Amino acid sequence: ATVAIRCRFPLRKREGTLIPAWRGMAMMVPKLRSARRNIRSGSLALVAGLMVCGATGAVAGASAPADIPIVGERIFPESVTSDAAGNIYVGSSANGTIYRAAKGAAQAKPWIVADQSNGLQSVLGVFADDARARLWVCANPKLGQAGGSAVKAFDLASGSLAASYDFPAGQPAACNDMAIAKDGTLFASETLSGRIFTLAPGAKQLKLFAQSDALKGVDGIA
Repeated sequence: ATVAIRCRFPLRKREGTLIPAWRGMAMMVPKLRSARRNIRSGSLALVAGLMVCGATGAVAGASAPADIPIVGERIFPESVTSDAAGNIYVGSSANGTIYRAAKGAAQAKPWIVADQSNGLQSVLGVFADDARARLWVCANPKLGQAGGSAVKAFDLASGSLAASYDFPAGQPAACNDMAIAKDGTLFASETLSGRIFTLAPGAKQLKLFAQSDALKGVDGIA
Protein backbone atom coordinates (compact mmCIF):
# COMPACT_ATOMS: atom_id res chain seq x y z
CA ALA A 1 0.00 0.00 0.00
CA THR A 2 1.12 3.57 -0.58
CA VAL A 3 0.40 6.55 1.65
CA ALA A 4 0.66 10.23 0.76
CA ILE A 5 1.72 12.24 3.78
CA ARG A 6 2.73 15.80 4.59
CA CYS A 7 5.04 16.15 7.55
CA ARG A 8 6.64 18.86 9.63
CA PHE A 9 9.52 16.65 10.70
CA PRO A 10 11.67 13.83 9.29
CA LEU A 11 10.11 10.45 8.62
CA ARG A 12 11.97 7.18 8.42
CA LYS A 13 11.00 3.71 7.29
CA ARG A 14 12.19 1.00 9.66
CA GLU A 15 14.29 -1.85 8.29
CA GLY A 16 14.78 0.04 5.07
CA THR A 17 16.18 3.21 3.59
CA LEU A 18 16.44 6.48 5.45
CA ILE A 19 13.71 8.75 4.07
CA PRO A 20 14.02 12.48 4.84
CA ALA A 21 10.79 14.47 4.62
CA TRP A 22 11.27 18.07 5.61
CA ARG A 23 8.75 20.73 6.55
CA GLY A 24 6.10 21.38 3.93
CA MET A 25 7.22 18.52 1.68
CA ALA A 26 4.69 15.94 0.59
CA MET A 27 6.07 12.60 -0.52
CA MET A 28 4.94 9.11 -1.42
CA VAL A 29 6.42 6.31 0.65
CA PRO A 30 5.71 2.58 0.98
CA LYS A 31 3.49 1.42 3.83
CA LEU A 32 5.06 2.97 6.88
CA ARG A 33 6.61 0.70 9.50
CA SER A 34 7.62 3.43 11.91
CA ALA A 35 7.96 7.19 12.24
CA ARG A 36 9.97 9.38 14.51
CA ARG A 37 9.82 12.90 15.83
CA ASN A 38 12.07 15.03 18.01
CA ILE A 39 9.84 17.63 19.66
CA ARG A 40 9.73 19.89 22.69
CA SER A 41 6.17 19.57 23.93
CA GLY A 42 4.30 17.61 26.53
CA SER A 43 2.22 15.43 24.24
CA LEU A 44 2.21 13.84 20.81
CA ALA A 45 -0.72 13.08 18.53
CA LEU A 46 -0.16 9.73 16.87
CA VAL A 47 -1.97 9.09 13.65
CA ALA A 48 -3.52 5.65 13.43
CA GLY A 49 -2.10 3.84 10.46
CA LEU A 50 1.44 4.16 11.85
CA MET A 51 1.96 7.79 10.91
CA VAL A 52 2.92 10.73 13.07
CA CYS A 53 1.89 13.64 10.90
CA GLY A 54 -1.10 15.19 9.19
CA ALA A 55 -2.28 13.05 6.31
CA THR A 56 -2.90 14.52 2.86
CA GLY A 57 -4.03 11.16 1.56
CA ALA A 58 -4.92 7.70 2.77
CA VAL A 59 -4.57 4.08 1.87
CA ALA A 60 -7.13 3.20 -0.76
CA GLY A 61 -10.31 1.92 0.86
CA ALA A 62 -9.19 2.83 4.39
CA SER A 63 -11.03 5.17 6.70
CA ALA A 64 -9.53 8.52 7.64
CA PRO A 65 -6.82 8.24 10.34
CA ALA A 66 -7.54 9.42 13.88
CA ASP A 67 -5.22 11.15 16.32
CA ILE A 68 -4.15 9.14 19.35
CA PRO A 69 -3.15 11.39 22.27
CA ILE A 70 -0.67 10.25 24.90
CA VAL A 71 -2.01 10.24 28.45
CA GLY A 72 0.14 12.37 30.75
CA GLU A 73 2.03 15.65 31.00
CA ARG A 74 5.56 16.72 30.07
CA ILE A 75 6.15 13.45 28.27
CA PHE A 76 8.57 14.74 25.62
CA PRO A 77 8.10 11.76 23.26
CA GLU A 78 11.19 11.02 21.21
CA SER A 79 10.58 7.86 19.19
CA VAL A 80 7.70 5.78 17.84
CA THR A 81 7.48 2.18 16.63
CA SER A 82 4.75 -0.35 15.92
CA ASP A 83 4.40 -4.13 15.91
CA ALA A 84 2.76 -6.39 13.36
CA ALA A 85 -0.45 -6.50 15.40
CA GLY A 86 -0.92 -2.74 15.03
CA ASN A 87 0.11 -1.70 18.55
CA ILE A 88 2.01 1.58 18.77
CA TYR A 89 4.84 2.28 21.25
CA VAL A 90 6.23 5.67 22.25
CA GLY A 91 9.27 6.39 24.41
CA SER A 92 9.57 9.37 26.76
CA SER A 93 12.88 11.18 26.96
CA ALA A 94 11.65 13.05 30.04
CA ASN A 95 10.45 10.29 32.37
CA GLY A 96 11.67 7.05 30.79
CA THR A 97 8.18 5.58 30.53
CA ILE A 98 7.13 3.68 27.41
CA TYR A 99 3.56 4.32 26.31
CA ARG A 100 1.47 1.87 24.32
CA ALA A 101 -1.61 2.35 22.18
CA ALA A 102 -3.18 -1.03 21.48
CA LYS A 103 -4.63 -1.51 18.02
CA GLY A 104 -7.80 0.53 17.78
CA ALA A 105 -7.24 2.27 21.12
CA ALA A 106 -8.21 5.92 21.54
CA GLN A 107 -5.19 6.75 23.74
CA ALA A 108 -1.59 5.75 24.36
CA LYS A 109 -1.20 4.88 28.03
CA PRO A 110 1.80 4.07 30.25
CA TRP A 111 2.85 0.49 29.57
CA ILE A 112 6.39 0.12 30.91
CA VAL A 113 6.84 2.58 33.77
CA ALA A 114 10.39 3.60 34.61
CA ASP A 115 11.62 2.20 37.93
CA GLN A 116 14.75 0.82 39.58
CA SER A 117 14.08 -2.72 38.38
CA ASN A 118 14.17 -1.84 34.68
CA GLY A 119 16.62 1.07 35.01
CA LEU A 120 14.77 3.36 32.63
CA GLN A 121 15.30 7.12 33.05
CA SER A 122 15.29 8.67 29.59
CA VAL A 123 14.21 6.74 26.49
CA LEU A 124 15.34 7.71 23.00
CA GLY A 125 14.94 5.02 20.34
CA VAL A 126 12.31 2.26 20.52
CA PHE A 127 12.00 -0.62 18.06
CA ALA A 128 9.39 -3.39 17.94
CA ASP A 129 10.98 -6.65 16.81
CA ASP A 130 8.21 -9.13 16.04
CA ALA A 131 10.55 -11.91 14.92
CA ARG A 132 12.14 -12.09 18.37
CA ALA A 133 9.11 -10.84 20.33
CA ARG A 134 11.14 -7.99 21.76
CA LEU A 135 10.77 -4.26 22.21
CA TRP A 136 14.28 -2.83 21.96
CA VAL A 137 14.89 0.40 23.84
CA CYS A 138 17.72 2.95 23.87
CA ALA A 139 17.99 3.77 27.58
CA ASN A 140 20.02 6.70 28.89
CA PRO A 141 20.43 8.60 32.15
CA LYS A 142 18.58 11.87 32.46
CA LEU A 143 20.53 14.95 31.48
CA GLY A 144 22.97 15.87 34.22
CA GLN A 145 22.49 12.64 36.15
CA ALA A 146 24.92 9.79 36.62
CA GLY A 147 24.45 6.47 34.91
CA GLY A 148 25.33 4.57 31.78
CA SER A 149 23.70 4.09 28.42
CA ALA A 150 22.30 0.73 27.42
CA VAL A 151 20.23 -1.18 24.91
CA LYS A 152 17.40 -2.90 26.76
CA ALA A 153 15.14 -5.69 25.54
CA PHE A 154 11.58 -6.00 26.84
CA ASP A 155 9.12 -8.79 26.16
CA LEU A 156 6.81 -7.53 23.43
CA ALA A 157 3.78 -9.23 24.98
CA SER A 158 4.20 -8.55 28.70
CA GLY A 159 6.57 -5.58 28.84
CA SER A 160 8.86 -7.36 31.29
CA LEU A 161 12.60 -6.70 31.09
CA ALA A 162 14.32 -9.56 29.26
CA ALA A 163 17.92 -8.30 28.97
CA SER A 164 20.13 -5.23 29.19
CA TYR A 165 23.33 -4.54 27.26
CA ASP A 166 25.54 -1.73 28.54
CA PHE A 167 27.66 0.40 26.26
CA PRO A 168 31.37 0.01 27.08
CA ALA A 169 32.77 2.35 29.72
CA GLY A 170 35.60 4.76 28.97
CA GLN A 171 33.90 7.12 26.52
CA PRO A 172 30.77 9.27 26.74
CA ALA A 173 27.80 7.33 25.42
CA ALA A 174 24.20 8.01 24.46
CA CYS A 175 22.22 5.28 22.73
CA ASN A 176 20.01 6.97 20.17
CA ASP A 177 18.42 4.57 17.71
CA MET A 178 18.35 0.95 16.53
CA ALA A 179 17.68 -1.19 13.47
CA ILE A 180 17.58 -4.93 12.86
CA ALA A 181 19.30 -6.72 9.97
CA LYS A 182 17.72 -9.70 8.22
CA ASP A 183 19.95 -12.10 10.15
CA GLY A 184 18.70 -10.69 13.46
CA THR A 185 21.74 -8.55 14.23
CA LEU A 186 20.81 -5.35 16.03
CA PHE A 187 22.59 -2.12 15.10
CA ALA A 188 22.59 0.75 17.62
CA SER A 189 23.79 4.30 17.05
CA GLU A 190 25.71 6.05 19.82
CA THR A 191 25.59 9.82 19.50
CA LEU A 192 28.17 11.36 21.83
CA SER A 193 31.31 9.51 20.71
CA GLY A 194 30.21 8.83 17.14
CA ARG A 195 29.89 5.05 17.22
CA ILE A 196 27.72 2.26 15.90
CA PHE A 197 27.48 -1.00 17.81
CA THR A 198 26.07 -4.38 16.92
CA LEU A 199 24.44 -7.10 18.97
CA ALA A 200 24.47 -10.46 17.22
CA PRO A 201 21.74 -13.03 17.99
CA GLY A 202 22.66 -14.78 21.21
CA ALA A 203 25.45 -12.32 22.05
CA LYS A 204 25.93 -11.17 25.63
CA GLN A 205 27.44 -7.77 24.91
CA LEU A 206 27.54 -5.01 22.33
CA LYS A 207 30.37 -5.03 19.79
CA LEU A 208 31.88 -1.93 18.18
CA PHE A 209 31.07 -1.83 14.48
CA ALA A 210 32.23 1.65 13.46
CA GLN A 211 33.60 4.82 15.05
CA SER A 212 34.47 8.16 13.49
CA ASP A 213 34.43 11.85 14.29
CA ALA A 214 32.12 12.14 11.29
CA LEU A 215 29.59 10.00 13.21
CA LYS A 216 29.48 12.25 16.25
CA GLY A 217 25.88 13.37 16.59
CA VAL A 218 24.60 10.33 14.69
CA ASP A 219 20.89 9.87 15.26
CA GLY A 220 18.61 7.67 13.18
CA ILE A 221 19.78 4.39 11.74
CA ALA A 222 17.95 2.09 9.33
